[in-house]
Amino acid sequence: MRISQLATAVTVALVAGLGLTACGPADSPAAAPAAAPTASAAAASTAHPVTTLPPAQGTKSPAGPATPAGDRCHSSDLSLDVIMGPQDGGASGTGDFTIELINKSARTCTLHGYPGVELLDQSGHPLGMKDVRNPQFALSGDGQVTTQTLSRGSADPTKSAASAAYVRFDTKEPGATAGYPRALKVQVIPPDETQPLVAPITMLDAPAGSDSSIMVTSTTLTIGPMDVDAPPHG
Repeated sequence: MRISQLATAVTVALVAGLGLTACGPADSPAAAPAAAPTASAAAASTAHPVTTLPPAQGTKSPAGPATPAGDRCHSSDLSLDVIMGPQDGGASGTGDFTIELINKSARTCTLHGYPGVELLDQSGHPLGMKDVRNPQFALSGDGQVTTQTLSRGSADPTKSAASAAYVRFDTKEPGATAGYPRALKVQVIPPDETQPLVAPITMLDAPAGSDSSIMVTSTTLTIGPMDVDAPPHG
């Protein structure tokens, strides 16, 4: 996998909280996620709750319409990685991970806006998460929703262009999470698409055989827009 570091600006942006801008295609409902995924990644069948945070004072929204359908990346053009870095064991009350959409196609395409994100349990059933879209979680740290251009895929997947989004969830320390659901995989619908992609969670710096499940204590996921490819990699 490509080696990159999360931008310092992201940390500053995340600490700033949830009160900032929403723009672009974030103002329209996200595509509906699938019910329990199958080997053929069945299409969505139920509405996925989405909340878009209001614009912040003094923050500009990017001009122009959403990416034209002929230019945008389709689900079939992309592969999905879900990357979780070192966590604090739930001591802060939150955990986080990044989703990475990689262009595997033979054409250049674009992503603009927010992905639809759902967590799946060990049986592949959705946990019924609600997406709260927050541009303040943009990985570039600029609080903007911007178009990401992904060049055509490479024969070497580690050199293929990608775009990533930050996701935060509520959790608790392991000893306090008895009875709470666990997610083993993540389902993602790219912006303006309906076909979901599903991937297991990759835990960085974890010993072989470690539990890679996510323990969630609420049904809310706070999600940043697709942005620069800046998740930590191992």
